[in-house]
Amino acid sequence: MMKPLVKMAAGNVVGPVTAIVVSPILARSLGVGGRGVYAALTMPILMLGIVGTLGVQDGLAYSIAQRGLSPRRAFRYLWSILPIASAATMVAAGVIGFLLFRNEPGGVLKSFLVLTLSLPLQIAYNMAIGIATGAADVKGVNGARIAPTIVRAVVVVSLCLATTVSPLTAAAVLLLSASIGLAWVRIRCRRAVLVEPEAAPVFARGAVLRFSMTAFPGVLAGVSTARLDQIIGLPLIGARQLGLYAVAVSLAEFPMVFGTAARSALLGMRAESVIATDGQQLIRRVTGTVAVVAVAMGLATWRLVPIVFGRDFTGVVIPALILLGATVVYTVANCLSAALLALGNASGQSRALLIGAAASVGSLVGLRSFGATGASFASAIGYVVTAAMCFTLLHRDHGFSLRGAVLPNRGDVTWGARSLLRMVSFARLHGGTT
Repeated sequence: MMKPLVKMAAGNVVGPVTAIVVSPILARSLGVGGRGVYAALTMPILMLGIVGTLGVQDGLAYSIAQRGLSPRRAFRYLWSILPIASAATMVAAGVIGFLLFRNEPGGVLKSFLVLTLSLPLQIAYNMAIGIATGAADVKGVNGARIAPTIVRAVVVVSLCLATTVSPLTAAAVLLLSASIGLAWVRIRCRRAVLVEPEAAPVFARGAVLRFSMTAFPGVLAGVSTARLDQIIGLPLIGARQLGLYAVAVSLAEFPMVFGTAARSALLGMRAESVIATDGQQLIRRVTGTVAVVAVAMGLATWRLVPIVFGRDFTGVVIPALILLGATVVYTVANCLSAALLALGNASGQSRALLIGAAASVGSLVGLRSFGATGASFASAIGYVVTAAMCFTLLHRDHGFSLRGAVLPNRGDVTWGARSLLRMVSFARLHGGTT
């Protein structure tokens, strides 16, 4: 159970590690305000790229893992629904862009409208990850995330070192890199690496859509909880505070890789495994791992942010510490919401995420006068509400207990200690041979 998780986490960790390397270079190149504009331009597109799947990303993952839909048929479904999803999403993007950026100087609205042309690519990319997730194709999921990350890091760093980079240029590199991840999953599927079942049952297209529509409110709410703060942050807290908050988010994302990996692992599990000890043990151990990493990151952040990012970004420290603590709760919420989906309770997941998103947005509006620090607290509140709602549903319907799903036991502590000792032994061995 833990080996696929470790492989997924190893793949997911490339993004945050790369971001930690690239973020100071990009932040120094753009400045505090420019970093805020970059976040405001990219976050709506990334969010709409997920929302624009209309829940089909989760619908395909569930249908492949639980109902025998073949990955090749899933890709055919992807291409058939993509034009409709893209058209609707681009119209929504135009409206959102006008509402958010019509009063912003410097051609921000024009830049945003140009970037909306990448939305079909974002939607297809996210659906493809859903296909690889449902097929439990660890290499497919990892490749779809690693390859774009490395390419855009190389391009962005090269541009920053060679010339002055605008928020529009940096955003375009980020968004267009998704084409590499889409191509990766598609190639694996065409080469039959994603093995077709010998006797795949006939699966109605309408069944995928029905499940997707049930899951869609949860997708919308989940993305809102994770990213809406950066989307509406520009008019609420201004470019400078948004720039500080965006950097804090990029630092706090590092421990999230374990939660993202666990979510993928849970979505690829059979329903009975999620309910059994294996599923709850997975959630406990991932949560403990994230807590340890968050503490280590907090200690490093306190010392290193002013040195690495410069004095202009000193205000990042407090928001980053708040978000690192909130990341532990986010991991629990992410895993429990995935368990609800794997158990077929898409409507329950949607309700939990909608309530959490409402709590987050309401808190952000109420705390906007506190700038980046207020936005960090607002995110934490949304995570707590979402986790509590998901756990309540799992406890009521499937007997999940707080101790079984979240609190570590003696076996988890022993596992963590052994894992740490193995890491230390590996580091000493590696250090002694280099």
